[in-house]
Amino acid sequence: MNQAFFIAIGVIAILYVTHIVRRNKLPIKESFWWLVGAVAMLLLAIFPQTLDWFSSLLGISYPPTLLLTMCIVFLLFIIFKNSRRITSLQTQNIELEQQLAILKNQLQDSHQKDHDAQHKD
Repeated sequence: MNQAFFIAIGVIAILYVTHIVRRNKLPIKESFWWLVGAVAMLLLAIFPQTLDWFSSLLGISYPPTLLLTMCIVFLLFIIFKNSRRITSLQTQNIELEQQLAILKNQLQDSHQKDHDAQHKD
């Protein structure tokens, strides 16, 4: 029963991510790691002995600890990736604000020169 439940969750996760990508709510580039996680979840649900084998290979006596550690590392990777992206977007936003301020200043100077030229005539 547990295995079927987790297989269903893995399949639903894969279908959900692909559905979100198809509706253009998440770019393919961003969805890659979510698909990797969903496929890993599905594979671990289908072959649960893999987790036991891998944890014994690493010397971990309680396999669910390895699973939780893998999930934490995966989420930290996603968070770090998103933090880098946010930092990049903040930098771009600052540059755009500066360019906008320069353009507004140039437009204001242009209007002022036109206004001054009209009053000289």
